[in-house]
Amino acid sequence: MSSIHLTLLDRALILAQHELEAMRTGDVESAESHFHERTELMRQAADTLDEETPEDYRVKLIALQGYNQLIHEEGQELLEQIRSQLISARHTIRGVKGYARVRRMQ
Repeated sequence: MSSIHLTLLDRALILAQHELEAMRTGDVESAESHFHERTELMRQAADTLDEETPEDYRVKLIALQGYNQLIHEEGQELLEQIRSQLISARHTIRGVKGYARVRRMQ
């Protein structure tokens, strides 16, 4: 196997770690940037892949698959947090509007 595969996949694994950490801290812009860069590295690795896939390559792909699952789960949690925040904001706005109406009536 060419060392370029390991280098590309090693870099993709590092980016996956950074992407996951960005998701965990709510830094969606950084996560998206890491995602795009990681996707490009994976494309490059796939473009240069020989017919035979050595064990090291397979192990790194499995590790990347695990990161993909964790990133997906983290994204789902972040989405749920955003939904909860939106619902809370709606309730707050309704309360403020109701308070404002009462104040105008007085």
